[in-house]
Amino acid sequence: TFENQNYITVFELPAVEFTAMENQCIDWPGFELSEGSPAGGVYSGPGVESGWFYPDVAGMGTHTLTYTYLDGNGCENAANQDILVDACTGIGILSGAQSLRVYPNPVTSLSTIEYYVFSDIDVNISIFNSLGMLVKEIVPENANMGRHEVNVRTSDFENGIYFVKLTAGEQTATTKMTIVK
Repeated sequence: TFENQNYITVFELPAVEFTAMENQCIDWPGFELSEGSPAGGVYSGPGVESGWFYPDVAGMGTHTLTYTYLDGNGCENAANQDILVDACTGIGILSGAQSLRVYPNPVTSLSTIEYYVFSDIDVNISIFNSLGMLVKEIVPENANMGRHEVNVRTSDFENGIYFVKLTAGEQTATTKMTIVK
C-alpha cells in the first residue's frame, strides 16, 4: 500500500483461487460450488445458478466458470476454471445397453451391479448421492474381459436417488439407482 496525503491510496488486488473440479456427466445432478477462495465470492458461467453448477443446463463440452471476489477495499479479482461435461455413454470399451445395470432397482438393502468390459482393464465403481457427493467407491479385483457382478449392501444409505458410475480405463458408464427402504 502506498499512501501520500492529498493523493489516492492504491491497494493490491485480492488473491483469488478457483481449484479444479471433477468432470461431470450430463445426467448427473447439480452440486454446490465451493472451490473458490477466499470465501464470499460469486460464481458465474454456463450452468451456474445461485452458486450451484448444473451439468444438464451447461450442456456437453468444456465450459469456463469464473469465481469473482470483491474485498473490503472495493478491489475485485477473479479466477477461471474449466469443467468438462460429458455424455458418459461409455462408447468403446463399455458399449451396448447392457454395459452397466443395477438390480433390483429400486433397492431395499442389497443391490447387484452388473457390468461388462470388452478387454482386460482396470475398473472402478463410484456411487454418488443426489448432491453429487461420493458415498461409496469399489475397486473390483477382477478386471478381466467379460461379465462381472458386484454386490453392494445399501442398508447404510438414505432413501433417494443415487448415481452409479463405472470407469474402465478412459471410458465411463453411468446409471441411476433408487433406494427405498
